[in-house]
Order: sequence, then structure tokens, then C-alpha cells
Amino acid sequence: MKKIKAAFQSFGHVIVDPVLYVAASGLLLAIATVCSLGGGAVADFGTLLSAATNSAVIGNLSVIFAVGLTAGFAKKQKANAAVYGLICYLMFLYVNNAYLTLTKQLAEAGEMGLFGTGQAMVLGLQVTDINVFGGIIVGCLSGWVYNKLIDVNVPEVARIYGGPRLALLAMTLVSIVFALVVTIVWPPVAETINHASVFINASGGLGQFIYSFLNRALIPVGLHHFMWMPFDYTAIGGTAIVAGESYSGAANIFFAELPHIASGAITTINDSVRFAMFGFGKEFLSLGAALAIVYNARTENKKAIMAMIVPLYVSAMLSGITEPLDFILLFASPALFMVYSLFYGLSETLLYLFGVRLFNIFGGIELITVNIALPWGVTKFPLYIGLGVVFAIVSAVVFTVMIRKMNIMTPGRAKDWAAEVDGDASQTMPVATITSSEQNEIATTIIDGLGGAENITSLGCCMTRLRVEVKNPELVSQDTIKKAIDKGLFVNGTNVQIVVGMDVHEWYDMLRPILRLED
Repeated sequence: MKKIKAAFQSFGHVIVDPVLYVAASGLLLAIATVCSLGGGAVADFGTLLSAATNSAVIGNLSVIFAVGLTAGFAKKQKANAAVYGLICYLMFLYVNNAYLTLTKQLAEAGEMGLFGTGQAMVLGLQVTDINVFGGIIVGCLSGWVYNKLIDVNVPEVARIYGGPRLALLAMTLVSIVFALVVTIVWPPVAETINHASVFINASGGLGQFIYSFLNRALIPVGLHHFMWMPFDYTAIGGTAIVAGESYSGAANIFFAELPHIASGAITTINDSVRFAMFGFGKEFLSLGAALAIVYNARTENKKAIMAMIVPLYVSAMLSGITEPLDFILLFASPALFMVYSLFYGLSETLLYLFGVRLFNIFGGIELITVNIALPWGVTKFPLYIGLGVVFAIVSAVVFTVMIRKMNIMTPGRAKDWAAEVDGDASQTMPVATITSSEQNEIATTIIDGLGGAENITSLGCCMTRLRVEVKNPELVSQDTIKKAIDKGLFVNGTNVQIVVGMDVHEWYDMLRPILRLED
């Protein structure tokens, strides 16, 4: 069970990086949509920008996930792993197409193209329509094979076939088997996914509440990616036909509809977008939490608390990085964090029931750039903002009542709080601004807190956290780690997650050479 849980957590943090590229492309697509509303050269530029984002990136998520997951899972030589992952995915496509051709199973396109036939065009090849799942499965398989074979000793005379090449030789057979198996196995799996999607969509407000609540409640264990990612990028979130093309997943459907919504060709946004509105809590519920923490701090601590909380809220509101605030609430009181999660479920349910339909996963920057040019009658943007203000106020009041009635020690409420946090200011500064000697000292402190280098079996990172596997969790000292970085810490068995922030890759690069970890 521990290995299964560790595998899910590993997948959760590896999948984030490819998704972030999609988020960046979404912002550019919004700009392309605005340009397309103009004329002449501006509209032409919009067309080119749309091709570079919607067609190139969002239209090829399978290959992006296959390469991203393979490189993400790779424990060393990640550049080689990326090339190897691309080859593995191409092998899967070509073998599947060849098998369908040999067995005369290629479907004929109808008025709606290949929609409904169980097949699709991917990189110019007609293949079994396994959608984004194909890239995800290939990425996981190729990453697993790669790590198993990368360190296998090969005789000197055959050294050219060692390392990544040995993994490729093995994965060739795996790709062939997988490409053949999906033609038999995938149709019933796709039918099951379709039924699950229909059930979730038919559940209305209840299904929305469960989805939104779990999406926040699972954050401490790092499994929230398993809630939103399938709904936003796979058929679990729904399937729709846009301009004669089939799209699956809330995010993919919305971005396909985006230029048509802006032009007025589409007057209603697909309901699946409700699975992509959880940025609401990042902007407004985080504000409620921040206000409650500042308001309930002791008078002598308020300035210091504001200096700490305001940057955390700004980061949460603009870029969607809520984990520092999340962990503050969780560590202060699990009950407080649970109510915070319930507010997420309630708020997104009301947005859905009141007919708000807009796209917002990663926070305020995305909210404005992606949605502001769309007709407010379609998105109900003003209602979104109005509900946000209401929820910010209500959540702040509820959190305040809980903090006072339950005497919850949120930051600044303890008499000796200032003394507790008085330490080296470098722990809250970006790595790039810290001197080399300070970096070494901080890295050494973190490693000591993890039980020493010999207790660390693997080191990775996701969007905001260092993720570490240790041999003996009893050797982990949370107090020692917090001397170096104290934005949030979660220990679950041998898995240790240290919240760092958006510069997590710099922290990872700082620790890796000290631990003698290879690329």
C-alpha cells in the first residue's frame, strides 16, 4: 500500500510541469483571441499565435505528457530520457496505425470526421482514440522501464547499446504490445469512462461540491492532482464537438471554444468548464483566511504578520500558489483547514448553480487575461467577482469565530510569537539572492533535518514543493528543517514534502550536487 501511495504521489508531482506549459499556452491563446477580433495584420498575428498555442500545444497534449512524464520520472540523464520518451510514443502511434491497417480496422470518416468511431488523428496518423491517456500511459511505462535499465552494466564492446539505448530496446517490445492491446482493451475502458463522466455531469451540484471539496482537502498529501487533472485534460471531464473537431477535458474544450466565444459564434460555454473554476478560492477564500489571520493577531504582532501574510496572499491570488497559506491553516488547526476546504466546495457549487461559466485554474493573472475579453453575458464575470467578495467576507468572519472560540493559535496570536519566528531572514529569500556560503548552510540544515544524506533515497520537486523519500522517517527532524525553510512541511511515512514556493527548482538545484545526485 505504501508503494502504491508513493507511486501516486510521484505521478502527482511529475504531471505538474507539463500542465504548466499548457497554462502558459492558455494565456497566449487568450491574447490570440483578442487579436483575432481586430483586422488586417493584427488578426493575422492572432491566427499565427493561435496556431502556436491551440493547435501546437493544446492539440498535442498526448505527446507532451508522454515526453514530460518520461523525463519527469527519470532519475538521471533527463535530456536523454525526453528523447527516449518521444521515440517511445511515436513507436506506439505507428505500431497502432500499422496494426489497424493490417487488420482492416481503419474507420471511415463521416460528416463529423472520426468522432464516434473510436479512432482519431494524432500527429497525422489514424489511431485508436485513447486520447491524453495514451501519452500518460506511455510516459509512465517508459519512465518505469528507463529507471529499471539505466544503470544496467553492459559489456564494453556493447556499451553503445547501454543506458538509454538499452531502455529503448526493451520499450520497443512494450510499445508494440501496448499498441496492440489498446485496440482490444480500450473500447470498453472508454465506455466506462464515458459512463463515469455522464454520472458526474448528471450529479449536478452534489458532484460539483464533492469534486471541489476533495480538490482542496487532498492538498496536504499531494494527491489533489488526481482530482483536477483528469477532469480538465481527459474525457472524464467530458467530451464536446467544437467546429467539427472532438475535444476531451474541461480545459481542452474551453480553449477550443475560446475564439468562437469571443467572436459570438458560440453563445454558451460548455458546462464542463465548472471543473476549471477552482481559482476562485485562490483569489477570494485565501483573502478571507489572510484577513482572519491578520485580524486575530496580537496588536504588537500585526505589522510583522502583515509583512508575512500579504506576500503569501498576493502569490496565491495572482499565480494560484496557495500552499503556504494552506499549511498555515492546517498546522494551526486541522478543523480550520477542513472548514476552509468546505468553503471551496460550497463556493464552486454556487458558481455552477448560478450559471457562472469561465476558466480559472491558476489565479488572478489567468482570470483576467483569459476571460476579460469574453462576453459577460456568457461568462457572468461580474457575478463571479460579486460572489468572491461575499465569500471573502463570510469566510473571514467564520474563520475569526473559529479561531477565537477554539483558541486556535494562528500566527501572531501567541505572546512569544515574535521570538519564535526571529531567525535568519535568508530562509524567506529567493535562493538567487543568498550568498554561496549561506546556501551551503541552509542546504546542510535541510539535509540534517532529513536525517543526513545517507537517509535520503530520492529527491524531486513539483510546482512548489521539494519531495523527498527517506529510509527512516524517525530520523527526520521537522524543527531542524524549519530553521532553514518554514513555509509548510508534511511528513507521511517515508515521504517528506517541504513547501518552498515558485523558486523550488532553484532549491532543488542547490541540494542536488550536495547529495551527489546526477541529472
